[in-house]
Amino acid sequence: MSRQEIPMATFTEGEISYLRSGRLGRLATVGRDGIPHVTPVGFSHNAGLGTIDVGGRDLANTKKFRDVAR
Repeated sequence: MSRQEIPMATFTEGEISYLRSGRLGRLATVGRDGIPHVTPVGFSHNAGLGTIDVGGRDLANTKKFRDVAR
């Protein structure tokens, strides 16, 4: 499925309020070895796309990025 085919998420007003209440979240991934990896991430709600955008310093060179890409 291409990015254009992914339907927009629908968040309730309560969920949007919660997303706006903080900027730090936790992202859990699983490595190739099957071991969980939990790390803090910055995030924001992108109302235009209906997504939760995750960021961080040098994100493309992190284990979490590699785990998600895999």
